[in-house]
Amino acid sequence: MDIPFKDENKTKQYVFINKSSLSNEMHFKLIPKGKNMNNNTLIMNEISKKINTKQKYVNGKIKLIKKESKFYPITILATLLLIQAIFSTNYQNIIIAKDSSITLKVSRSGEQKIFSAGTSPNEIWKDNNMLQISASNSYNLNPTNIIKLKWTNYIENCDYMFQDCNSIIEMNFTNFDATRCITFSYMFIDCHSLTSLDLSGFITSNRLRFMASLFNNCYSLKSVNLSTFETSQATNFGHMFCNCKSLTSIYFSNNKIENAKFMDNMFIGCEKLTSLNLSNFITSNAVNIENMFSGCKSLKLLDISNFDVTNVPNINNVDNIFTNCDNLVFINIYNINSNRNLQNKFFDGIQKN
Repeated sequence: MDIPFKDENKTKQYVFINKSSLSNEMHFKLIPKGKNMNNNTLIMNEISKKINTKQKYVNGKIKLIKKESKFYPITILATLLLIQAIFSTNYQNIIIAKDSSITLKVSRSGEQKIFSAGTSPNEIWKDNNMLQISASNSYNLNPTNIIKLKWTNYIENCDYMFQDCNSIIEMNFTNFDATRCITFSYMFIDCHSLTSLDLSGFITSNRLRFMASLFNNCYSLKSVNLSTFETSQATNFGHMFCNCKSLTSIYFSNNKIENAKFMDNMFIGCEKLTSLNLSNFITSNAVNIENMFSGCKSLKLLDISNFDVTNVPNINNVDNIFTNCDNLVFINIYNINSNRNLQNKFFDGIQKN
């Protein structure tokens, strides 16, 4: 049974696409009015009876409110209504899968790659004109164009999404629903021209596990704010900011980072970082922190007060943590393994400077 809904302006239809098995949530998808819905409608096999409801559209959600049943004399009609009321399901707080989008700018004219892998956008717009999806993900663009990538279905995979997109200089995420994604590894790797990145509209969940090489070789990126990321279950941060040579600020001091295992080469080559607050890093599960701050030549202040390397299994996995940190004058640290050799390894780079 197809169950379409319409908004008050009658410009969209809402079509049932999925019912969560973990809650009373039903997910809907925006379908342009008049569009062929054969491939977008899912029959509700698990509900065999019509839902006796009235619908209400409020703030991006549809709430179904069960009608009050009226009493009729015992007739065939009344019997059918009674059966319907018994088997009807009252669903509340139905969530609509809103459109996710990214607005971006490019640095030069010509054929430019603006997308690489992961879940492909459903629509690509240039100056308010929708383009045909290109197999190469490359388009004839110039710096004055307004380019928008739009996802109308769920984003399942962000791995390598913008790898080698060297022409992009700015990206702005709007309601980018990545709550189903487990990994963001290599998402922006080798975006050499990227200078500005607004992640305030980036939505994640505690399914997130891997952020390895997320910004690897983003040479021009100046600041990153990850405060909207749900990182409590993330385990792999290896090479996350590797060779971000222009990076001057990283903000994720409000994030919970409690299960990090791999942080090797995380900030290696971040030459312009002067201070770093990692007091929220609880690293009792860490197994590799090799070269973590190596090459941070401008770093002066470092807070790793909740850092714990007591469970690092191999002494070689703490090699060269502070190599070439020539200007480091203050480090706030508390938990260091009592093993003397490990301590010497941990502070080896500082002792040489």
